[in-house]
Parts: sequence; C-alpha cells; structure tokens
Amino acid sequence: MRVHRVAPDGDRVDVAHEFSAGSVRHVHGIFAEPFDVGAAWVTTGDLDGECYLWRTRDWFRTIERFGDGMQRWRAVQLFFTADHVCWLTDSEVTQNHACRADRRTLALEVGCAIPASAWYGAQLPGPVFIALTVVERGAGVHRDTAAVLASRDGIAWRELACFREDRWSPYWLFKNGVLTLPSGHLRQDDLWLSGEALVGLTGAACVSRSTEACRDPARSRAGGCPRRRCVAR
Repeated sequence: MRVHRVAPDGDRVDVAHEFSAGSVRHVHGIFAEPFDVGAAWVTTGDLDGECYLWRTRDWFRTIERFGDGMQRWRAVQLFFTADHVCWLTDSEVTQNHACRADRRTLALEVGCAIPASAWYGAQLPGPVFIALTVVERGAGVHRDTAAVLASRDGIAWRELACFREDRWSPYWLFKNGVLTLPSGHLRQDDLWLSGEALVGLTGAACVSRSTEACRDPARSRAGGCPRRRCVAR
C-alpha cells in the first residue's frame, strides 16, 4: 500500500511512502495536524495487527507508528485538540468506542461505547467534532440507522440525527448505509450531508441549520430533527 504525493501544479505524482507488504490492508485517511504545523497523521486497518495511527513531520521522509495494531486503534477520521488525538473506532467485528490518545504520552483513553462503526467526520470551528456512523454487518454494529454524532472534546458524544438503512437486498449489491460530508471548510450553522442506502437520503442532500439540533434522543432516533430539511440533488 502506498501514499502518493501530487505536485502543487498537478503535473507530477510520486510515492510519498510505501507500507511494507502485508503490514496494512489499506489506508483509511490522511489528516493535517492543526496543533503541530507541518505534521500529518495517517490511519490504517483493518485486521488485528494492521490498525495503527502514523505520524510524519517531514513529508514522509520519516514516519512514526502508534498503537498496538488492534481494533481500538482502527480509525478512519481523526479529530484534534490541543492535548489529544481523538477518534471513533471503525470495527464491524467488536464493540466500538470513542477513543483518544494523550499527545505527550500517547496513552490510550477509552470513552463511551458507540453502537456502530464510524467512518467519516469533520472538525468544525468551535471546535465541534462531527462523526458519522455506518450501518454494516457484524458483531460491532447494534443498530440499523446511520447517525450524526457531535462532540466538543472527542470523548463524550451525543446524537443529533439518524437515518434508517433501506434494507434492500442483496446486501453486497446495495451497499452499507453510509453518511458523508463535503470536503473543505464546513460551518456549524449550515452542515450538508449526503447518504447511500439510507431511507430518504439516497440521491438527496440534507442540510441542518444548526449542530445543536435534536437534543431530544427520542426525536433523534425517530429521524425527526426539527431543524433538518432534505432536498433532491
């Protein structure tokens, strides 16, 4: 598996880093470090022995590895505070949790249980962290709705909204129930979502006018966010 580097003018692509054969299945994401200018983090998975966080401070001339390779270190999206690197685990095979690692010691702190694996997310001004869970098959997924979660510290999370999987079969053809966010700079008061294999959101975009929506968990579970509207693409 390789990480590629694209020249600023787009006329050249080269290999920034190559993981040794069999060391990781694939790269989940690459994230710039807002509190350590020039640093970037990489997340990898999926099996035990492949799940690590990696950090480079010199554009991949050297790279550091963190974690024990097990499912607690299986992350897609990373979130950053001044003191911690945070993530929700991406495991369909074991119970998922909110996790964070202390910047100075890299000691792992395991927080609240999450009822499904988490893939995508974003770090909004504030800061507010947004994480999106996935409906997939496995012992680590305990619900049939994909949820929008929010946090200010990366360890305590609450649900803002959820969308039910469409349950079309065969499953391998119609895919997981997945939520995604746009790339680029996002705002708390105008947050756009899109989805696939989700009731009411496949082939549609959804905008919430506030990340403070859905304080009532019962309304959130029912998908009844009072500040959310969906529009066809």
